[in-house]
Amino acid sequence: MRATLRLGRFFGVNVGLHWSVLVIVGLISFGLTGGIADVGLWAVVLPTVGVFLGCLLAHELAHSVVAQRNGMEVRGITLWILGGVAQLGGPMPSAGAEFRIAAAGPAMSYALAGSFFGLAAAAGALGGPHLIVQALEWLTLVNVVLGTFNLIPAAPLDGGRILASAIWARTGDRVRAEVAAARVGQAFGCGLVAAGLVGPLVGVPYVSVWTALMGLYVWRVATFEQKNARLAGVLPAEALRTHENAERFAAEQSSV
Repeated sequence: MRATLRLGRFFGVNVGLHWSVLVIVGLISFGLTGGIADVGLWAVVLPTVGVFLGCLLAHELAHSVVAQRNGMEVRGITLWILGGVAQLGGPMPSAGAEFRIAAAGPAMSYALAGSFFGLAAAAGALGGPHLIVQALEWLTLVNVVLGTFNLIPAAPLDGGRILASAIWARTGDRVRAEVAAARVGQAFGCGLVAAGLVGPLVGVPYVSVWTALMGLYVWRVATFEQKNARLAGVLPAEALRTHENAERFAAEQSSV
């Protein structure tokens, strides 16, 4: 995932935007405003969506900073239509490192949710503008959703990395751990696709074609990671460079 626009360096990590982020900005903005041509409403919504992008960046920076502290290379972060991508170089150094790196993102999202909740409560108690309070409450909710969704134990989500680290620590077999997490990811991805396609037809709330696209993405990356893990297990010496390149691709495809 190549950035279309470079934003600079944060904590020593190059950060950029992919053009597709404009799509999600437009969808969220339209969803929050309902398309109403109200200058005051848009004056609150647009900065709120900008803060949301900042929350995505903070989530990925948390992964990246912890990865650096565990001796891993971080090639950069790109924000795109499905969230953020932290591009980590090389395999995880240990099961413990994988756990710490994976858990850092959801922990940051929950910390942000707590901060916005406190700000919303304070703004409400002080009689702040209703739109501002609503914006802070929305930022609280989306960070809780972001952190919780990423904790689902299915690769390539953060929860899948945590699951892999647990299996790796218990068995001492990294390949087995990655394959197991990827299988869960494939099943979860298929479930999202089915929910996204069938749900709207039978009136299931909060699912749409967008859910199906997310599921397809999860299934695709999980399938790639499973093949990559098996290749590294069968040809560990010969496939070392291939494995590293594959890890790079997988990292670039992970959203979270």
